[in-house]
Amino acid sequence: MKRNTERLVDLTNQLLDFNKMESRNYTLTFSTCNVSAILRDTLARFSGLARQSGIRLELDTPEEDLYADIGEEAFTKIISNLVNNGTKYAATYLKVALEPLTDQDSFRITTENDGNVVPDALKEDIFKPFVRFRESGGDKITTGTGLGLGLSRSLAALHGGSLVMAPGMELNIFILTLPLRQATAAPAPEAGPAAGAEDDPVPVPEGRKRVLVVDDDAELLAFIGSQLRKEYTVYTADNGNAALEILDKQDINLVISDVMMAGIDGFTLCNAIKSNIKFSHIPVILLTAKTNLQAKIEGMEAGADSYLEKPFSIKYLKACIFNLLENREKLRRIFAQSPFTETDVLALSKADEGFMAHLDRVIEENYANSGFTMEDMAKEFNMSRASFYRKINGVLDMSPNDYLRFVRLKKAAQLFRQDAVRVNEACYLVGFNSPSYFAKCFQKQFGISPKDFLEKSLQEDGRKQH
Repeated sequence: MKRNTERLVDLTNQLLDFNKMESRNYTLTFSTCNVSAILRDTLARFSGLARQSGIRLELDTPEEDLYADIGEEAFTKIISNLVNNGTKYAATYLKVALEPLTDQDSFRITTENDGNVVPDALKEDIFKPFVRFRESGGDKITTGTGLGLGLSRSLAALHGGSLVMAPGMELNIFILTLPLRQATAAPAPEAGPAAGAEDDPVPVPEGRKRVLVVDDDAELLAFIGSQLRKEYTVYTADNGNAALEILDKQDINLVISDVMMAGIDGFTLCNAIKSNIKFSHIPVILLTAKTNLQAKIEGMEAGADSYLEKPFSIKYLKACIFNLLENREKLRRIFAQSPFTETDVLALSKADEGFMAHLDRVIEENYANSGFTMEDMAKEFNMSRASFYRKINGVLDMSPNDYLRFVRLKKAAQLFRQDAVRVNEACYLVGFNSPSYFAKCFQKQFGISPKDFLEKSLQEDGRKQH
């Protein structure tokens, strides 16, 4: 819908421009611009369309950027029309080349593609308004919405230049020749970053959640990513295999995946995430055009946490993301503040249940050993230190060492409640070496000192301390 709307707007603007050209009301304001940068930026805008069409884009420019006096908006329209035309009709590639013609005080831009070649006899006709070359019909011209090339030639003429097709039947080659200087050009702007150059990366705020978006539709992938970047750090992948590679390297908090993809589809990817102990804690939202009940059931069986039908509201998608992440945060906060809440409340998949049960067994056997560390825990799971850290942090929002300390504090609380063990004694029984550090950690974790917790437990049990 968005693409077709933009296409209608573009056609409307071209009709208005063409009307201005016919009535001689179209004027240009010249200024010194970076032609090389405009070419880079224009080709970047068409890169997604080219990938979808299987077209290779090539750009050949001089080592030093070329500056010329142009009407920037009009020049961009010319280049956009040429690149759009070349991408649409190329067979395998489109090459754009920039060449300064210093002896003529001008520059030349050529676009070359290997699509069905326009016969020499028709290479002037395609610049006429409302005519297009019919690919499948051999040497035929047909009526249509062909405004782009005619408008581009007129805009080139307003620059004092020309736009033609090169003769020959091997390739389609358009040649745009424009003067380097215009008598009425505004002075060059102060030097600044070239258009199309990458800005310094904006630092990601600490604590920002990481979302992975997976879709083989380049436009939809870019759209969803652009809509989420204000609130989240966004990673993108155009296929399931690339998504799994990102998951293996990054600490991802949530995955959004299309269902209908080549290779690994969304159902298979979701199942792979939920069945892999390293990723099984990550919520998955599936996006699909499949609206039948069986498809929804298949998505739920694959372990999806949410299932959205296309077309979907971006606001609703954001609400789903927020709710999934916020609900997990609430569970973690409740778990972290209560010494008697079981760990399995945080396990939202069978793989996570098994992982947490195994982790608790390992800690149960070793928590009294003050020398027991994260490295020892990771070895029990045959996981690398980094993978183990990501897993624990993903499920519990704690580091492994923080969780080990938390379990020790929970054990101390249980000793106070069940056996009325003294504070200093409990400290050493659960693997702490310093009573003062133990008391500080207990107060910070549960909001009450060990001494007060012990007294409260005794009062609740109807016992008195002697």
